[in-house]
Amino acid sequence: MRFLPVNPRALLVELDDLEQTLALLASLQRAPIAGIDEIVPAARTLLLHLQPGEPDVAALAHALAQRDISGPVEQDGPRIEIPVRYDGEDLAEVAALLGITPTELIARHTGQDYTVAFCGFAPGFAYLSGGHPSLNVPRRATPR
Repeated sequence: MRFLPVNPRALLVELDDLEQTLALLASLQRAPIAGIDEIVPAARTLLLHLQPGEPDVAALAHALAQRDISGPVEQDGPRIEIPVRYDGEDLAEVAALLGITPTELIARHTGQDYTVAFCGFAPGFAYLSGGHPSLNVPRRATPR
């Protein structure tokens, strides 16, 4: 865990991976630390917006470092089903990379739950976690 001051009222907490980030976020939601106004999660960081004059950044960093972020995070939010249309130009290519048919790819993809880990660079763009590793494919060699 690394602590990077952003300004007098913000601290960026850098973690090793998304799982640690979500675990620390869940810990702070369950047991808030006085003086933290807002928490903005990202893939490997939490941006903490602080109340004026508190908390002491060194004490805050010490308190954060004491949090247990080793275990999985339990999800207790509502389940939201999002309709998806599978007809993109990459469907056949991804299925071929995985050695399965497009129909099987769709079945595997829709047959599991995902968690919105955080929202990204564009309004409404959610980064999902929880997908089965068997569906992982490499990034394109050349982005479109």
